Amino acid sequence: MVDPRRKQISLESLESRRLLSVVNVTAYTTPGAADSTPGITQAIRSSKPGDTIYFASGTYNLGSTVIFEGDRTYEGAAGATLMTANGSNLKTAETDTGNSNNITSMA
Repeated sequence: MVDPRRKQISLESLESRRLLSVVNVTAYTTPGAADSTPGITQAIRSSKPGDTIYFASGTYNLGSTVIFEGDRTYEGAAGATLMTANGSNLKTAETDTGNSNNITSMA
């Protein structure tokens, strides 16, 4: 016999959700390093679509090509600079899909 004081509980399934994260480049390289390319590349590879790649203040020297994957936000703190091998300051980058991608808040 079923106890009438007990209520039946039903559970509904929820939609699948993904939490977006911030990947801090300094976990992979140090500002001022002779070549920050490998660390920046690793930070980007560890991210997922929708994530933010964050550059702390400082100069990140790019000794070779970095592929900025699309569907991510690239953001820098005040004073963060991406410096290419020829000495120019990088403020926009082409993504892996060929679209231009702004790098916000970079010096």
